[in-house]
Amino acid sequence: MVRVVRVLVMMLAIGLAFGAASAAEIADGAKELAFGFSYVDTADVGTSLDLSGRLGWFLTPANELGVVASYFDVSLDGPGSTGDTDGGAGGIFYRYNFRTGGDLLVPFVGAQMLWPIGDLSDVIDYSLGLELGTRFMVGDSASVNLAAFYQEDYGASGFSDTESLGILAGISIFFGNQ
Repeated sequence: MVRVVRVLVMMLAIGLAFGAASAAEIADGAKELAFGFSYVDTADVGTSLDLSGRLGWFLTPANELGVVASYFDVSLDGPGSTGDTDGGAGGIFYRYNFRTGGDLLVPFVGAQMLWPIGDLSDVIDYSLGLELGTRFMVGDSASVNLAAFYQEDYGASGFSDTESLGILAGISIFFGNQ
């Protein structure tokens, strides 16, 4: 966990070092390509490090809809479980971006729905998540993103539902502004 916090602080420092910026590229028709990693703690199951990619379309400067793909490596520590596993998921997301004048910081809230890929679909039917975060703009077309999220995994037949809390850090590149 300390390692994750160090990386988050380092990403924030890099973003702030680029000086004044704005969210000029976040407009109707713009697209976002985002990459991130997150640390997740799932109650009674274990912890994981997730890598994700997103492609989003801005319907308005505030409303974004898109697709997400994730790969994760899980360290199991729940009752009766040992070892590690990995897996993937794909799904959709929505974000509302709170535009505030100068737009050096762009807070956002979002939701996502993921479906597991591969063997994990034997254990989880789907996942729903909520996030709260901020974009630190490092230019007109890039940002460093930090967010906290809550996720609920709905277990397949015979498996319990699980709840997770996590933090996400990543970067976004905006393009295609019309």
